[in-house]
Amino acid sequence: MQKLSNDILFNKTPGNITTFIIINGKRNAAEISNFTFDKDDKVYYFNRLIVHNSLRNKGIATALMTKLISILDEEKIILHCDVNPYGELNVEQLISFYGKFGFVKDTDFNVSEKLIRFPIK
Repeated sequence: MQKLSNDILFNKTPGNITTFIIINGKRNAAEISNFTFDKDDKVYYFNRLIVHNSLRNKGIATALMTKLISILDEEKIILHCDVNPYGELNVEQLISFYGKFGFVKDTDFNVSEKLIRFPIK
């Protein structure tokens, strides 16, 4: 496990990365789920960002995404994500959230639930 800050650790396994935020010793307070990558294309993908119900609306998802995209920008890595409204937020709210981090609709797909983010140069 790689420590990125006082609260964020990356646990890398072959073919994917799972990201955890540790808050007050509680593991899995937040997680980026099904995070996979293709080293040759420098393209990463994740299925959803999950924050424990009791910890929502405290900036945790924003902190996790901010750290993740700063790392990926340094490495010039493209990030894809699916928009999955499994929790309290709907598709439009999730698209708005990801849009704050530079995600746009992936025009290779004909659905609004596929987003892409290109590294900032």
